[in-house]
Amino acid sequence: MRWWGPTKSRFDHHTPPPRTQRRAIAYVAFGGKAALTTAIAECFQDETGAGVGPIDVIFDRPTATMFETAIDLVVLDLASGWMTRAGGNQAICAGPRDKSRVWARAIYATYGKKGGTPHLAGLAYPSSVRGPGRCIALWETGKAAFPLRPTVTRALADPAFEPALAKAALDLGSYVIG
Repeated sequence: MRWWGPTKSRFDHHTPPPRTQRRAIAYVAFGGKAALTTAIAECFQDETGAGVGPIDVIFDRPTATMFETAIDLVVLDLASGWMTRAGGNQAICAGPRDKSRVWARAIYATYGKKGGTPHLAGLAYPSSVRGPGRCIALWETGKAAFPLRPTVTRALADPAFEPALAKAALDLGSYVIG
């Protein structure tokens, strides 16, 4: 989990200004085999919003970690009717990120803790980069979901990833470098 923020990421619920805080976040993709392609799309998205950039498996030594949650998560699904009832719309998942962070802070303040104990673990949302992709912005209130050990952690440069990366790159209209 990242305890420093907020950054430019969409659902950072940290309070400004950026600094180490008691609030933490982890962005994860879910949904079986498609989760890897979604995670790659989210990680390597072009900052201009023009899809996915090159998948560089060397720079910053990116890794992929797969895990099964240790507990059931209670998350707010932003693709549900809740968003409309709350007076918003789906731009929260694809529009300006600064507005999404305001929403994230308000949702956290309202539902993140109930009676001083964790209530909501984070936000489930559709990927803004990969249409069928699903993601979770997992808050520190859901950190118990992380198992003691992940199922697997591998560097994307690992030769075992080559077929999956080639398929993801094709699906995303991108290419692998490194």
